[in-house]
Amino acid sequence: MAEAKHHQSNYKGWLYKWTNYLKGNQKRWFVLQNGLLSYYRNQAEMAHTCRGTINLANATIQTEDAFSIVIRNGGAQTFYLKATSEVERQKWIMALELAKTEAKKMADAESDEEESQQPDKAELNMMLHTLSAKLEDLSTCNDLIARHGLALTKTLSELESTHAPSEAASSMKAVQERATLFRITSTAMINACSEFYELSQSQGRRWQRAIQHGHEQRLKLEEMVEQLAKNVVSLEKKARMSITGQPIKEIGQSSFSCPALMLIPDF
Repeated sequence: MAEAKHHQSNYKGWLYKWTNYLKGNQKRWFVLQNGLLSYYRNQAEMAHTCRGTINLANATIQTEDAFSIVIRNGGAQTFYLKATSEVERQKWIMALELAKTEAKKMADAESDEEESQQPDKAELNMMLHTLSAKLEDLSTCNDLIARHGLALTKTLSELESTHAPSEAASSMKAVQERATLFRITSTAMINACSEFYELSQSQGRRWQRAIQHGHEQRLKLEEMVEQLAKNVVSLEKKARMSITGQPIKEIGQSSFSCPALMLIPDF
């Protein structure tokens, strides 16, 4: 293990990994980075072929003797590893525990970010209720404007048909009152429109951020699935070649399935 390299939660070096009952423990090159523990047959494989990866965020790290390390990620994956010395085993344990802690922090931070960017149901209902209330205000203002506008028009018509000075003065006073009511209602309508516009703009930007976040997450997932498919096809080709001893033709993405993956030996 003299080749092992350690930097905070990142670690590289040789470990023996249990493969199967036929081959037993095999020497593999392990790389611990960004909360993921990956392994390769040798260092040269790092550029093109990863033999396996386990996420440490929710993993358990245990020891059974002075040289062993057992890493379990729920019921999905288990790595049975052995170091060449107790000192090297302890270095790996420290690096793994530190990487696990940082991976959990990253996962929690991502979860908090998603929750903060995506409004929950109660908040969404509150926004819809507020918008509905503003729409009711606009509808009320519209009715009042129509009513006061009709009254003002009627009063102006009466003023035009008035010839006596005394009646004209009375009609003029009525016009002024109707005009004042119309102006007040119009101002209220303008304010309600402004409030509704500002509220719609602010909530619209928030919804846009939530939609953008969902779009980015979908693209990230598509990239992960595409890369996983490429890795599976590559491993399936190598597995069949190892079993048959003959090169095989290029196989498309639809040619692999879960049963085929179970036959892939640990190289």
